[in-house]
Amino acid sequence: MILTEGLFTFLLTLYLFTALQALGNKRRGLSFLSGAVLGMASLVRPSAALFPLAVLGYFLVDPQVPRKEILKKTALTLLAMALVMSPWWVRNYREFHRFVPFSTESGWIFLQGTYPYQEFGKHHREIRASWPVGRDELETNELRFALGMKRAAAWLKNDFSSFWRHYLIEKPKHLWNYTYTGTFGRIPREDIDKFHRWLLRLALAGILLSMFLGPRLYSGPLAMVLLYFTAVHAVFLAIPRFALPATPVIFVFAAYLAVKAIGFLTGLPKRAMGF
Repeated sequence: MILTEGLFTFLLTLYLFTALQALGNKRRGLSFLSGAVLGMASLVRPSAALFPLAVLGYFLVDPQVPRKEILKKTALTLLAMALVMSPWWVRNYREFHRFVPFSTESGWIFLQGTYPYQEFGKHHREIRASWPVGRDELETNELRFALGMKRAAAWLKNDFSSFWRHYLIEKPKHLWNYTYTGTFGRIPREDIDKFHRWLLRLALAGILLSMFLGPRLYSGPLAMVLLYFTAVHAVFLAIPRFALPATPVIFVFAAYLAVKAIGFLTGLPKRAMGF
């Protein structure tokens, strides 16, 4: 199995860079470029496709943002994204004789997310062997998604509190509380996880600080990326590997806090601090 985290991390970071450049620039070509990059990212991971709408939702409730201009840039982004993805759509229509917008891998991811972590960890081979298999990959995806919906509905009905604890607490915690990495030299894995958790705390403090000190035109969309990541994987499957592509955003907010703290303690002007 080929993991896509490396490629998706690159494309997501490139998209965020071009999108933030477009927000602070009147050149609409940057919005088109960011949409093209987002289209490529969506071919790798379909979860990226709704990033513009998630960010747009933030902008619509923030009074400091020029909404008319944001709507125009969002439309250009979605247009470019559609153009990049159109060959994939044509291929799927010829193959399956219907419109299939994204890759057909969400079924097993959603289904696996309906199992408690301990249960799946102990019996993952038996569980996966029991999953339905269709005549082709599209039918297999649909069957597994339907089974996941059935399992989730039964869980919600039979154990309401356990269901919500799994989706609202355990999944986000499992997504962010650990690192998907090996050891660095002789550094124990436990120490790496401790550093990771401290980095998350610094990033959270950086997010809160940026909401007050701004500019929210940039910090708001980046914070929405983390919130969107958490929400999507809480619905589907939350494992540390899936959080890896959002790590650059974590470093940005942690660095923002560090720069602000150094500036406050040293009294250096903003220009000397690099902004």
